[in-house]
Amino acid sequence: MQKGQLGNLVLKLPLPPACLLGIWQDDERYKKGYLNHYQGYYLTGDSGYIDEDGYVFVMGRMDGVINVAGLRISTGALEESVSGHPSVAECAVVGIDDDFRGEVPLCIVVLKDDVKEK
Repeated sequence: MQKGQLGNLVLKLPLPPACLLGIWQDDERYKKGYLNHYQGYYLTGDSGYIDEDGYVFVMGRMDGVINVAGLRISTGALEESVSGHPSVAECAVVGIDDDFRGEVPLCIVVLKDDVKEK
């Protein structure tokens, strides 16, 4: 993966103690879901990127995509955009059902303490 390019986040094996070491009574499912995608690495299920300074940015779950009127939209990308506003401390985006569009994004925002209501 190139710096700045969105991709799957993986962890080099072996994992530290107490990490997910299997799925109860289903070793094959564990291997298929987490270990078989990238030889020698554990697939976290998260997507993200590494910036020019080497910092890792987690953008959200790989399946964190909503379908809005046929367009696949990353909830992580929307969160990154909203969180860039100087008044926003935290935010989360989820898809909610919509009879016309299938889903629409709902953004929940926590404002910074020093932000005054207008």
